[in-house]
Amino acid sequence: MNKSKKLIRDTIIYTIALFGSKLVSFLLLPLYTSYFTSNEYGNWDLITTTVSLIMPFISFEVLSAVYRWLLETKDKEERKDIISTGFIYTIRNILIFNILVVIALNMFDISQGIVALIMINLSILSDFIQMCVRGCGYNKQFALIGVAQTIVTLLSNLFFILLLHTRLETFFYVSMLSSIVGIIVGWYTLKFHQYVSINKYSRKILKSFLKYSVPMIPAAINWWIMNASDRYIIALGLGASANGIYAVSNKLPTIISIVNSIFFMAWQDNAILGYKDKNRDIYYTNVFKYYFRLMATMCILLISSNRIMMRVIVNSQFIEAWKYTSLLYIGAIFSAFSSFWGAGYHGSKQTNVILKTTLIGAIVNILINSSFIKVIGMYSAAISTVMGFFTMWIMRIFNKNASFKIKVNKRDFIVLILLMILTLSCSYYESLLIDCILIFVAIVIFIIFNLDIIRRISELIKKKFIVQKENQVI
Repeated sequence: MNKSKKLIRDTIIYTIALFGSKLVSFLLLPLYTSYFTSNEYGNWDLITTTVSLIMPFISFEVLSAVYRWLLETKDKEERKDIISTGFIYTIRNILIFNILVVIALNMFDISQGIVALIMINLSILSDFIQMCVRGCGYNKQFALIGVAQTIVTLLSNLFFILLLHTRLETFFYVSMLSSIVGIIVGWYTLKFHQYVSINKYSRKILKSFLKYSVPMIPAAINWWIMNASDRYIIALGLGASANGIYAVSNKLPTIISIVNSIFFMAWQDNAILGYKDKNRDIYYTNVFKYYFRLMATMCILLISSNRIMMRVIVNSQFIEAWKYTSLLYIGAIFSAFSSFWGAGYHGSKQTNVILKTTLIGAIVNILINSSFIKVIGMYSAAISTVMGFFTMWIMRIFNKNASFKIKVNKRDFIVLILLMILTLSCSYYESLLIDCILIFVAIVIFIIFNLDIIRRISELIKKKFIVQKENQVI
């Protein structure tokens, strides 16, 4: 199988794995915004933001190292060494973290502290097992886990909200049930127990893990700053209710994040495995050309339909969120482009570059946001997000020490960025006629620039259908 076909196949598999769960959270937005107050939604957003900050300190990002090492070996004994070392180290860290939290809970009155602790423990274990499933190349099984979690997430949300009428604790319970399903299904599909043995624990392997993963801890923190510090600045400067509105404004850009998450998982596999190939740079450049077109034209289409979608899916108390969403779409695609380069740096094991570029992007984000939050309100958070991710992406492009080279198509870049800015400007004219014209033009732009991708996917699906039909005849 050639690289392009493998990338498309892996992308389809990861779409099955991730799209459902991501789509459910998006489709539940009307229910959330009508059931929860902006204050409740804002508080939950701060909780998830805090948890995402804590996680790297518990896992030491060893999960990423385990995945990276598993990709490079097919030997079962070596996989036992890798998984056992990573799992035992992770369990040890979880136990230490739990002891510290229990001590803190006895000293301070922290609301929902025990529930949050259980949620974090389950989440780390679920992530570890799923990362092992991916690293061993069982992508279809990974997709199965995603489907199972999607079903549980949807049903448990409906159960707790519509039947039990629980409030903030709903989010905790749903997250815990989803993680439990991930652990059970992942353990069963991988037969995880056969890969874990105390005798297989290796200090040498752990040392190599930490050399790779430790630079990713501050990088993860900086990434957290890029994505999440806005929430704290808004909550402190404008209040939890304003943060709830901003949290909703971040929900629609998750459409871009969903596409990026799906593609990134497939791209990361292929970028790492193909890093040593002779034609690596040509391959990377060619993939990015199509990826840039897809993400940029999708951004234009979403910006043009932003206000209409917001009025349809969110409650009136959150409607103001549309003003910031268009800017956050642009921030999301710059984040996606940064991740594309990040996969290359993972392939070369240059995690120090990821750290440096993310740190500078985070500093730009915080400086802009904190300087203008009192002047232009939540616009400062949206603008700082765009500028922070753009800075990070540009730095990764022009990094002199990069051991790979991805060329950006200048014509595509200039044309699509200008069209994006023009669409953004026009979208602030509150006119249904202008919205409809923008949507029509955006659809045309999307089709023109992505015609090659549409043809390739159509041909792949057509061939698959013909093969299945021939097998049925035989």
